[in-house]
Amino acid sequence: IGDVGILLAMWASHHLWHENITFSKLYNYDLVHEHLQNHSLIGVIISLGILVAAAAKSAQLPFSSWLPRAMEGPTPSSAIFYGALSVHLGVFLLLRTSPIWSYTYLTRSIVFTVGLLTVIVASISEKTQSNIKGKVAYGSITQVGFMFMELALGLESLVLVHFLGNAFLRCYQLLVSPSIVAH
Repeated sequence: IGDVGILLAMWASHHLWHENITFSKLYNYDLVHEHLQNHSLIGVIISLGILVAAAAKSAQLPFSSWLPRAMEGPTPSSAIFYGALSVHLGVFLLLRTSPIWSYTYLTRSIVFTVGLLTVIVASISEKTQSNIKGKVAYGSITQVGFMFMELALGLESLVLVHFLGNAFLRCYQLLVSPSIVAH
């Protein structure tokens, strides 16, 4: 579903600009504002496609069930990859494409709502987990939900610090979890 969202966003983006858009052009406020003002429906389609891709990759609602199951694998390295690194890629996608989706209040409110609902559900689910990988998985989902909310509020610098701090914390937790479980 996330791949379909990003493909739809890329198709609509090519339809909007009639060329491959680079990040330097994307951060040109006048250019983006001019295109989105004349084609607001395409801008919403691009924004929603990016949001679906980011929510699926970052295990946000309604896609939050894949991360705990992926982290149940036998190796700590797979849990580190999914719980500490891969889950943050949706936030990175939203951070890099913020000049497109942050212009519409509808998209910002949807990003905020997805983050808020995910925080509520994942924090309750985290409390009921019996194993360390499940707790780390739902803890990661909760923190990424907070990052979605911060992005919707326009706090990009805070998101970057939160992103790095959470990734390092989850890597550390997953690296020491075998020694915690053994004692």
